Amino acid sequence: MSLALPVSAAVHHARWQTLTRQAMQAFEERRNGWARQLYEEALSEADGVIAAAVLLPTEEVTRLAPALYDTSCRHVADLARQQQDEQTEGIFLYRSYERLVQLAEGANTPIALRQSCAAYIPVALDALVEYLSSQGSSGLVSRHTERAVTATLEVERVIGVATSQQSASTTGIRKRSGY
Repeated sequence: MSLALPVSAAVHHARWQTLTRQAMQAFEERRNGWARQLYEEALSEADGVIAAAVLLPTEEVTRLAPALYDTSCRHVADLARQQQDEQTEGIFLYRSYERLVQLAEGANTPIALRQSCAAYIPVALDALVEYLSSQGSSGLVSRHTERAVTATLEVERVIGVATSQQSASTTGIRKRSGY
C-alpha cells in the first residue's frame, strides 16, 4: 500500500519501517541492546512524521503519525517488559500517552492531527492503565483517564465549532445565541 505523504514524512516513514524491521530482526537474534537502540531510532523517525503532520497536515500523515509514535514507544516498552525493566516500560508507555494528549490539547496543533491523536489516545491510555494497575497506581489511572477524556472532549468541541463556522460561511446562516 502506497501512502500519499509529504516528502519529509515519506522519508521519515521509510526510515521508520527500515529501523523497525532491523530492530525486530535484532530482537529475534537476541541482540536486545541493538534492538533497543534501533527501536529508539525508529521513535525518532516517528517524531519526524509528527513534525511533518504539524507542518503539512495531510489526511494520510495525520492518520499515520500517532500510530507510528505509539507503536515505537510500545516496542521499547515491550522489550523492557521482557527484560523485566518495569521502570523503562512505564516511561515509554507514559511517553506515548503524554505526547498524544499534548498534541490533542495543543491549540496550535492542526485540527486534523488533534483529531487523529484524540482518536488514538484510548490505545495509549489502555496500555498505560494496564501498566499502572499492575504497579498499584490507581490514583494515576484516574488522573490520566480524566485528562484523556478532557482532551478528547475539547477536540470534539473545536471540531464542532469549526464545522458550524464552515456551515455558516457556506450558507450565510448564523446561529443565534441565547434562544
